[in-house]
This record gives sequence, structure tokens and C-alpha cells, in this order.
Amino acid sequence: MTSGTSRYRCLQTVEGLTHFAVVELTAEPVEDESVVVAAYTPCWQGWADACSAGIAYALARVPGRWKITVHEILGVAVDTTPTTVGYAAIRATYEATGHTIPDDETARLEAFVFGGGSPGFDAT
Repeated sequence: MTSGTSRYRCLQTVEGLTHFAVVELTAEPVEDESVVVAAYTPCWQGWADACSAGIAYALARVPGRWKITVHEILGVAVDTTPTTVGYAAIRATYEATGHTIPDDETARLEAFVFGGGSPGFDAT
């Protein structure tokens, strides 16, 4: 396991609706329990909560224990939902930990995010 950084940018337009979010984070392997550290300028709490939920979702699926440091959450009030931020956090966490998200999981998540699913991700 090695440290990594990811700046995942989600930009997709589906049926005229734009979905946009950027999450930048680093991942470092740790011996203790996984931990998430917020090192970014405060943003809308809904985005912060969704980012944490997305990271928890990914950490439940990648091997090892990690310290995830979130450096940035970007969005635009009109085009950024908590669900889009959560999805960007999932993808950034997979990339930063050096793991590949399975194709079937990507398809399932994208159908949820871009198909109008309820906001939030269940980490189980």
C-alpha cells in the first residue's frame, strides 16, 4: 500500500441536468483505524457530509486502513448535489488508495447518481 493523491472531477450532463463536483484528497496507509481529516475551507455542510459518506463507502470496500485527508470540495450551488459530491469522493478515494473500482459498481453508482437517486450513500 502506498500513499496517493487524487483530484476527482465529476462533470456530467444527463437529460439537461448538469452534475458537477470536485473532491481532492490524499490517502496514506496507517496501522491504526482508518481516519478522515478535513483540511479544506469549510463548505456547505451537506457537501461535507456527503464527502464523508462517500469516503466511508469506499473505505468499506478497499483493503487496508487509511488516513484520508480531504483538501478541497468544490461545487456550484445550481449543479452540485450531495450525491454528486459523494460520488466524487468515492472515486477520489479509490484512486488515491491505488485501487480500481469494479466496472459493475461504477455502473450501479452512476445510475444512482445521474439517475436521480436519493442524496447520500450508505457505507454498508
